[in-house]
Amino acid sequence: MTSTLETTSDIALVGSYPPPHGGQAVHIQNLANFLRTRGLRVGVFNTGSNKTLQTNGVLNIDGSCALFVALFRSRRVRLVHVHLSSPLDFRKLVPVAVAARARRIPWIVTVHSGNTVYRLRTAGPLQRAAARAVLRGAAQVICVNAAIQHSVSQLVGPKVLTLIPPYSVDATAVSAPPPEIAGFLANHAPVITCIGLFEPAYGFDDAVRLMITVHAHHPEAGLLLIGDPQKSAECRALIAELGLEGHVRICGNLEHDECLGAIGASALFLRPTVYDGDALSVREALTVGVPVVASATDFRPDGVVLYRRDIEGDLATKVLAVLKRDAPRDGRRLRTENRNLEQIRQLYTELIHD
Repeated sequence: MTSTLETTSDIALVGSYPPPHGGQAVHIQNLANFLRTRGLRVGVFNTGSNKTLQTNGVLNIDGSCALFVALFRSRRVRLVHVHLSSPLDFRKLVPVAVAARARRIPWIVTVHSGNTVYRLRTAGPLQRAAARAVLRGAAQVICVNAAIQHSVSQLVGPKVLTLIPPYSVDATAVSAPPPEIAGFLANHAPVITCIGLFEPAYGFDDAVRLMITVHAHHPEAGLLLIGDPQKSAECRALIAELGLEGHVRICGNLEHDECLGAIGASALFLRPTVYDGDALSVREALTVGVPVVASATDFRPDGVVLYRRDIEGDLATKVLAVLKRDAPRDGRRLRTENRNLEQIRQLYTELIHD
């Protein structure tokens, strides 16, 4: 457990913190920054994959016991907000619930991912009972879309559920991609970008296979895969098998502003996931004016071109149609309103003063 966290935090945010770039991590970063501008002291308890981060206000947590100890010792904390993006994240709930009960402070949950909901739907009776028992101790459960809200309501009932989509996107801080990626962008056109993990649920293999069809129409096309490369061996083997080594670049983790730079320089952003909650990267691509093609899941924001994973060839058809467009890009860099973050802040205020 590496500490750079002040012990005078009002709010404890528990979850991933960037890098790597990702929906939950970037949301927590945006939320922490927003709350601080409103005068709240915020501590981030980083349970994500990157434990090397050394920055004030962030505590790197190595496991459930360390999380409990850190929360229990943070004497000023008045509310704990834990974020879930995968079934494994449920392990964070027990130390949060126990520490909050011992401290007699409220705790709330945000469920970000459609994968979590799918696992809840298909879980056995004991797993569902355990999830129900823990979640019912939360003062509030925030869901990022209506499908997640419906599924979670079957566990905890509707009274403690709040629907707050992650509207807020900070696309003002955009920097140029690293030189090696900038070089790839300069030598390939059009370029498609994906952000995620090298796991089946993120569909990176589908993106790689797509490039065979795209190359038949656009011989200089390229694909950027941005995300933690630790589990990328199978994807690298597929790239080699298909002879795409010069046209697909595995970028690894990038800083958030570099991710935005790569997205903004691309012709298309692709989100080929099996599940999703409300992918922040999709909203970021739309915000910087980049077309988005994404799998049809429980929810996608307006402006996304959807394809059906169960229809053979639908992904290629939709991507080629979007790439064929010659609509001008205005190159805007916008910051959307922070209404969702303000909703969360108001919820904190109500719970702290109850």
